[in-house]
Amino acid sequence: MLKGWYDRVWGPGIAYDHASDYGPIKPRLDNLREVLVVTTLGSPWWVDCLVFWQPVKRITKLALLGACTKKSKLQFLSLYN
Repeated sequence: MLKGWYDRVWGPGIAYDHASDYGPIKPRLDNLREVLVVTTLGSPWWVDCLVFWQPVKRITKLALLGACTKKSKLQFLSLYN
């Protein structure tokens, strides 16, 4: 269910545009200033931070927000086991 939401909301033409000459992606969410992510994780905080290096936070920040907006601030609330 979450995958479908990402595909619709963060898809091409909405969150970013492809360059016509196969260049870099052009962000379209220039007015987005803050993003708050609330997520649940099934592992203790030390496993997420020290062993896995917070993969959900890194992917959200680098892949999703990095391609769609350059100026937004990310706040991440992880609810651990």
